[in-house]
Amino acid sequence: MHKLAQKLEQAVSEKTHHAAITASAKLFEALSGPEAAALLAGQGAALPIDTLGFVVLPALRDRLRRDDALFESLVELAKKKSLSRELKHVLLDFLDDAARHVGEGPRLESFHQALRDIAAHRRERPELRGLAARLLARSRSAHTATVLDQLLAESNPRVVSGAAHTIGIWHAEGVKASASLLKKLLEWAQVHPRKTVLSPAILRTVAQAGRIRGQAAIQAALREAKDGRQLAQVLAATGVHLGGRQLADVIRRLEGTEESEGEWVVKGLFRIQPEALQRLYQAGQYREMAYVLALVPDAASALSASELKNVRAVAPSASSKRLRSLLRGFQPLAESGVGKRLNRSPKHKDMLSLPLNKGFETGFHLADALYRSLLTHYGNADHWHTALFLGFSGNAAGTGEFKGINASKGIGWSDTIAFFSAKQDFGGPTADLGAQMQNLRKAFLTSFAEGHENHPFHGARSVPNLLAKQRAQIAQTAASFFGKDIWWTWVDMLDYQGWDWTGKVQDIDETRCDGLIEYSYEVNGIKVCRGEDSNKWNISKADTDYVENHNDFHNHAYNPGELCPKVQAGNDGSDSTFVVSMLQRPVIDGFFAEQFSTSAVPVLLLRVTAPKSPDVFARLIVRKKGGSTFHFAQTEEPVKPMKGTPVGPWRFMKIPQSENVFAFWAGKTQGGPDFSGENGTYEFRLQVVDCGGNVSDQQMVEVSVDWP
Repeated sequence: MHKLAQKLEQAVSEKTHHAAITASAKLFEALSGPEAAALLAGQGAALPIDTLGFVVLPALRDRLRRDDALFESLVELAKKKSLSRELKHVLLDFLDDAARHVGEGPRLESFHQALRDIAAHRRERPELRGLAARLLARSRSAHTATVLDQLLAESNPRVVSGAAHTIGIWHAEGVKASASLLKKLLEWAQVHPRKTVLSPAILRTVAQAGRIRGQAAIQAALREAKDGRQLAQVLAATGVHLGGRQLADVIRRLEGTEESEGEWVVKGLFRIQPEALQRLYQAGQYREMAYVLALVPDAASALSASELKNVRAVAPSASSKRLRSLLRGFQPLAESGVGKRLNRSPKHKDMLSLPLNKGFETGFHLADALYRSLLTHYGNADHWHTALFLGFSGNAAGTGEFKGINASKGIGWSDTIAFFSAKQDFGGPTADLGAQMQNLRKAFLTSFAEGHENHPFHGARSVPNLLAKQRAQIAQTAASFFGKDIWWTWVDMLDYQGWDWTGKVQDIDETRCDGLIEYSYEVNGIKVCRGEDSNKWNISKADTDYVENHNDFHNHAYNPGELCPKVQAGNDGSDSTFVVSMLQRPVIDGFFAEQFSTSAVPVLLLRVTAPKSPDVFARLIVRKKGGSTFHFAQTEEPVKPMKGTPVGPWRFMKIPQSENVFAFWAGKTQGGPDFSGENGTYEFRLQVVDCGGNVSDQQMVEVSVDWP
């Protein structure tokens, strides 16, 4: 056995990943099932989890599916309490894959019995007991129901989360034993709300109990939510089942939090279930409906024209009596086509390009896939890691944030989908936006690399000619993965619950990081990788053939269908539609300032082109000519609402791109002087940032004002 251990160590140390898997497979092929199990129990326990998951068990994968003796030997090995946590976790993952592909029969029942033994063993580590309980979802036996019932008598949330996952799948499939188990889980959740709020599996299953039975447990969990992130997790896990009033209540609470996760969870929820708007409508929650529609315009498809009219009727107005009189003089002029001025050449004398505050390109665009090297202990298995870029956003306080989402959290021990981000204060009116954005980009890439500075980053990818609307839909889909109790897997790009694949996010059981990207694009009709059969490229199609078409493990042999992040990025192999994202900054096509009448306030007219971004964030500063200090401009609401009319401070004002935008300035600034009544010439400077964090060149206009 000592010589075999040396051979295994030598095999996994081959220079290339393909050579390491090939050498390991050759070594194991010469061993019987018990011999292979003994080698794993000895030398395998000393290997890092990356080596086990990327080389050793993949070398056994094909044989595990066909060799009953090897399968039984490894099942017995998995039962051993003395086995290292890492080896047991990876082993259970690959055994589950083999059992699932063989299907119903003695082999599957043997595996399920091992899982029941592990789950029920109180001296086993809780995370492994929870994993075993989770993997029992494909079992339907009374013995499994007994074990699940026993687990619900415990207080450890990892153990109960695993049981809750299986109970939820059973309940959805109508398994008879699920009714009593769900009732017991509801009682557990009400006794342990602080633990419930941290577990997507428990939250999701409790919500399935219905709006009456599950509501009390969910309300108890909501009361324990300490911040916006926990509130977002509750909404993500339960939103598809909440009643209208309860759904509106959670959305209202999220609006008042500083964290941006809540906004993305709302986007994800209403992207995959726009019909949830009907629940809000039936409950008369029009304000929350308007908030949702501002984030997810496509969700309007769930409403009739008359229903939409009711929602729009509740839009609040902030115009004061004095301001209404000042704006009234301009309103007819604006509505009679003054926007035609924006069709003039950008070289018009009213708009001057400035040599200072030039733009900057991040190399990112909304919904790009980002790629970096793995944070792995095993050098020759660098498949890369990927995340989906959710974009840049700025707020009225001047804070800018980059956000992404990936499958990286709690590898193998909990739900894997996690947001990551970087925030920065962009400073005062004269701060250099390009330089500030460079700093934010660096901090964001460090966050993407889980705190490792200057970790190898391999760029952003997407398909060519992707429209801004499509990018928004892809990003919203990716956000919908959060809080769905999706775990990470060593084996497949994406795995489904039970025996059938419906194609819905709610049916995803496990995923690798590249599965998040593949699904988010392809469910929106955009092919990324073709897989083994080019006719079954869409991983989101309902039928297990489509998802299995993407599940050939990549060992760098480049057989058709072998997929991993590096292949998906187009860096290895030839199965990807992705290309490197092009550098592109937004362009200010038009920027003018006018005072059409001495009875009206000045109006700013602008239009920005940013074809990869649905919106941009504008930074507008103003000073009286001759003054030394710039201030952030603050604009007002017109008498009659006009589409795209921005109101408030312009530290980062969100405005649509490729549309004419009118803004009304009554002399106010944010935190600075009120210039109303001070006649003279005013200088405005405008710079915009798109959803990729790309910064335009700054533009300037001047306007002479004779205040009413």
